Amino acid sequence: MRYVTIYNFEELSEKAKKNAIDNVRNKYTNDQIPWADENTNSIKAIAEAMNCDYDIDSYNHVSMCFNNEYAEEILILEGKRAYAYIWNNFIEPNIKPKYICGCKINDKLHYKCVSKDSINYYSKVTKEFNCPFTGYCADMLLWDAWESFKKDFTKDTSVVNFISEVEYTIGKFLDDEDDYYYSDDYIKDIADGLEFTEKGEIY
Repeated sequence: MRYVTIYNFEELSEKAKKNAIDNVRNKYTNDQIPWADENTNSIKAIAEAMNCDYDIDSYNHVSMCFNNEYAEEILILEGKRAYAYIWNNFIEPNIKPKYICGCKINDKLHYKCVSKDSINYYSKVTKEFNCPFTGYCADMLLWDAWESFKKDFTKDTSVVNFISEVEYTIGKFLDDEDDYYYSDDYIKDIADGLEFTEKGEIY
């Protein structure tokens, strides 16, 4: 009978770790990140919330086309008028009552749900922009663009500038997602749940 000693990733030598990373990358990665559909759904929802058509090329360059019968007049709005239009039409409608995880027992709200019959409640006072479209983290890209846009607010700031900011924010996010997916850090996360031979081969 032949016995093989099995190691977890952290127990391997540095050389074996490099082999393990290569082996895991070859076996567990492909041309598309596993959560690409979630990203796409969020981006689509953001575009719809802004009344835009969008396109993303193979280099993650994003282009958005604003669809409105008054598009020409709206896109050139500047300064406070642009700020007000963006807030009133793109941001504020997607700010929802803050979620409270709780259940009522004897008409009192308890913040730790202890019952399988617990009911979720939302604040009647506090609102927040919290993944309002699909519930996935990429929903926050619209808010991230808004926060960045506000920092550079000037009298020359226009609605078209904000749409460009959203395009840039989405494109950078997709680039970062690709970089992470093919990085050693992501591969190590997968490797931590696997077993290897002394040479770093997946067992």
